[in-house]
Amino acid sequence: MYHLALLAAAFNAGIAIAAPAVKPWQPAAGTTWHISLTQKINPSDPSTPDVDAYDLDLFDGDAATISALQAKGKAVICYFSAGSSENWRPDFSKFQPADLGSALDGWPGENWLDVKSANVRSIMSARIDLAAQKGCNAIDPDNVDGYGNNNGLSLTQDDAVNYVNWLAGLAAAKGMATGLKNAGDIIGKVIDNIHFSVNEQCHAFSECPTYQPFITANKPVFNIEYPADAGTSSYSTSTCAGYGSGSTGFSTVVKKMDLDAWTQLCPISGVPTPAQPAIGSSPPAASTSSTGSTSATTSTGSTSPTTTAASNPQPTTTADATGDNDNDSSDTTPAAESTDSVQPSPTPSSKHHRGHHGQKSRKPTQKAQDGDDCDEDNQ
Repeated sequence: MYHLALLAAAFNAGIAIAAPAVKPWQPAAGTTWHISLTQKINPSDPSTPDVDAYDLDLFDGDAATISALQAKGKAVICYFSAGSSENWRPDFSKFQPADLGSALDGWPGENWLDVKSANVRSIMSARIDLAAQKGCNAIDPDNVDGYGNNNGLSLTQDDAVNYVNWLAGLAAAKGMATGLKNAGDIIGKVIDNIHFSVNEQCHAFSECPTYQPFITANKPVFNIEYPADAGTSSYSTSTCAGYGSGSTGFSTVVKKMDLDAWTQLCPISGVPTPAQPAIGSSPPAASTSSTGSTSATTSTGSTSPTTTAASNPQPTTTADATGDNDNDSSDTTPAAESTDSVQPSPTPSSKHHRGHHGQKSRKPTQKAQDGDDCDEDNQ
């Protein structure tokens, strides 16, 4: 009653009362997801994966697509590089020479950023504003692990911790969640402010146990693996069976390096999750698991989708929805087919993703720092 009286007095006095901030979306461990950064997602296309969350490019994604996905009870994660400049981005000219560090090996047009720079933070603040304007539920800020690379700026883990917590604070103030991209060294110092992990290749590098604290906290680990034959006719859906050690509860997807629409959704062990439909080459399958349980439904609304539990699914794949030579959309075989046995190197116009960074952004003891470039697994 005391609080109500204060509110009434404030109202009568003409004092504006700020509306409470929207609580950021907090997905649970086992949340299903799909990431497509080089192909736009069409919510009305039956080949679009029926999952809980979609990770798309902040600049290329449009508000109409985001709104349409949210109308279906889905969450939308908006990707941008927070730790590197990309010379094809519309705000690139705002970076100052002093903001830029070493070039990212294997990524033409990119340089590490001084995450301590007030100018860099101003640019990233504007990107977070853009994410909020478009209606994103969360942000996926990439390349925050410059400390583990030859960055030319003497960046440290403490710099990354400060930066990630700062990004998360800005996003939370606008009602958006924040993911931690790789950067396993700093998990313990940021996890309280982070809502999920986006990890690349923890299976390939035997690092999955590093990310288990997220599962313990009932927060998802959105894991991507890039086997060399992904998206080709030689790819086998049994690949998922090899992704088990140290990854209980992980939401693993198998992708091609260019992060287009081709996807295999792996079963999620140890955590009840919605059944995952066949995607890409045919309409989504009925939402029934192998045990006969129906899949979970998601809550409707455009701000905070939530999920309920259902049975553990079998792996499914999606072909490239564009019907190009890599993945013929008319394919009906379980594994998406490709006429290309080697993945093409990305070009600046299509390289707005961090697939290779999962290999390249490694501690000095790991193979990417031993001179192996990011295309090794594509040879």
